[in-house]
Amino acid sequence: MCNSPDEFLAELKKLNWRSIPDHPYYDSEYQRVTLTKLKKYGEKYGFAFVDDPLGFALKPCIDKAFRGLSSEDLRTVNEKVAIGVAQTGDINATVYRSERGHYAILLNRGLMIFLNKFLKLSLTQGLPEKTIYIDKEAKELLEKDGISAVFEFIRGNYLKYGEPLGGKVLPIPEIETKVASLLHYGENFAVCHELGHFFNGDLEESFSSGLFTSPASGISKINHSYEHKIEFLADLSGYEIYRKGCCQGGDMDEHTSLIAPISTLFDAIGFLDDSENPSHPHPIHRLLNIAYYAHGKEAANFWLKTYEGFSNDFVQKMREFIEELDKNQQAHR
Repeated sequence: MCNSPDEFLAELKKLNWRSIPDHPYYDSEYQRVTLTKLKKYGEKYGFAFVDDPLGFALKPCIDKAFRGLSSEDLRTVNEKVAIGVAQTGDINATVYRSERGHYAILLNRGLMIFLNKFLKLSLTQGLPEKTIYIDKEAKELLEKDGISAVFEFIRGNYLKYGEPLGGKVLPIPEIETKVASLLHYGENFAVCHELGHFFNGDLEESFSSGLFTSPASGISKINHSYEHKIEFLADLSGYEIYRKGCCQGGDMDEHTSLIAPISTLFDAIGFLDDSENPSHPHPIHRLLNIAYYAHGKEAANFWLKTYEGFSNDFVQKMREFIEELDKNQQAHR
């Protein structure tokens, strides 16, 4: 029986840890370049980075989320919630409650790796002038079928292996800096969303709830009795924590800057599973809901325009969703 949030988190890591099966995508050159970078970071930041680079990378995201909490809420979280990373084979972030009332937020290693690759591919498009290194599989797919084939390749490997293997790309430093920023704030929001569930009391009758479901998981860890409203509200509560943390630190305050990392996060989710399900709304509905209630209809329309390259039916459905939000808002005035 776990006696603290940290013990509960450690137990969840053991229960959820999944080994990645043997695969043909080991890349010695990529490993050499990556290990060289890790060594430099280790010299700069200490052995904590080398021993647990993803856990180390998550710490600033947690610190930024905590910066958006009041002193009382921060005290509550420190007493009741532990946060960490595990290799579960899913691409998900989930908050759990123990029978003793301890809470743990678990970000999957796959979530962090997939977002990283998704951003690198999106921002470089595999172009030689924007990359330092591209692995053999990605290069062959690019030459034969273009960048969309590389995206499908890593998606297929994620569904097969529980991790988006292959498709390794190292961007030039300027793009890598942008990737790191979007990844940092996207993961920050993932933590804040789970804190939103915690503060909204969504786990009082359930033992888990998450950022999104995973198509790779045979059994979802999310309680499907949750309705879409619960997720919309967790997004809004989480966004307020996220926004306060970002604004308090002077990072950014305009909706265009604040929502951009969340947009890329939801784009990645949509790429994996472009549908609604019993527990979670469509990712773009969630993005527009945040923009509308946090910044107004004009902001929601701004973000809708970023999807105008999609099918007319899709854009029209999203436009109708904003109008529905507007009617609901006016009805409650």
